[in-house]
Amino acid sequence: MAYYGMSNDYSSPFRESDQQSIVLKSLTQVAPEMHHIDELWLWLAQAVVSHFKIQIAQIWATQANQIGQLFPELRSMACQNTALPQNIVVNTYVRDVAQSLLHTRHSSPSQSVDSVFPRYLAILLKRHGLNYCANYFLGSPLLLPPANNPRATGRIPTPLGIILTVFIRHYPTHDILPSIDLIFQKALIIATQQARLFSVGTNKGPFPGKAPTTFPLPELIPHRNEDPLSNPITTGTVISDKRMRRLYADIDDQTNVGELSRRTQFDLKEVARMLQILVTQRQVLMYEPSGRLVDPARLLYSDDL
Repeated sequence: MAYYGMSNDYSSPFRESDQQSIVLKSLTQVAPEMHHIDELWLWLAQAVVSHFKIQIAQIWATQANQIGQLFPELRSMACQNTALPQNIVVNTYVRDVAQSLLHTRHSSPSQSVDSVFPRYLAILLKRHGLNYCANYFLGSPLLLPPANNPRATGRIPTPLGIILTVFIRHYPTHDILPSIDLIFQKALIIATQQARLFSVGTNKGPFPGKAPTTFPLPELIPHRNEDPLSNPITTGTVISDKRMRRLYADIDDQTNVGELSRRTQFDLKEVARMLQILVTQRQVLMYEPSGRLVDPARLLYSDDL
């Protein structure tokens, strides 16, 4: 995880549109000098803190290991107050909020830390002037390379999903997420134009470096996700749709999609739609008959499902 401390100068008049333009112009100038996507994440976190009256900016990303298990990982952080103890904002509670939003693929507007975190942590955050927080989600079928550090051993390129978590002293007069969205969308475009930022090297695993599966949908085999952080049985996640519950109950890690359609007497297109939702919620993983995990990017962003 890349970390950066900095100080803000808020003495000059603040206009968000001006700051947005400054950041976008600077981004186009510095991006050609970057060689790993983590350099871009750190620069963006720094820019958010420097230009938008934000005290802390964190970028959390969905990361997969070599057997396809997904978990949130802090990729970069910028902090206005360099003396702030990191454990106040880098802890299981902040991680769990990021994980929940990565799971649902949602942003969340500025809100009091009292409504987000346990009381004792909220008190501690407010003691340091971190009174509000907001979260911005960015997703793409592009494969995000593992973090650029030795601890990334065993981690593999993963379909991009990030949460920018920001902590703010004063409640913003208007929603800051649209400006952040414009900057991050532009950053993503620039990154895709510079192939080295999304270079996945020779990492081995279920996602990178393989051609799209040639197996037709009916031959793919759904498996319940046994990761306790994602499984609806262990997390208490409720599948509200009755027919989807029926489909999930019939998944035995051996029966392919075509047979599930016949067994449940659900139309194949309906089964495909429900499986896409279950894959998005990380409750189900899809495998080829050979036992190879199917790239989630195919399932989440293509028309196969």
